[in-house]
Amino acid sequence: TIERSLEAGNGAELARAAHAWRSYNGNVGANVLAQLCRELEEAARAANYASARATYTQIKALRDRVRDELQQEMRRSA
Repeated sequence: TIERSLEAGNGAELARAAHAWRSYNGNVGANVLAQLCRELEEAARAANYASARATYTQIKALRDRVRDELQQEMRRSA
């Protein structure tokens, strides 16, 4: 949804998707990723797509690492 919204220039949809992802990441303790999602949400609301794209680039660089760390934590606690 985020990528599609960025491509279409749909700020409302982008803000909703970023907000949902922000909430999820905050709930699992991925605070840096949650902060980036907040920045993405704010950029979307301001229709600042250049900033949104730059922030999303940072998110993509971090999301796989966060996913891997969460999976490791889940395996440890199982």
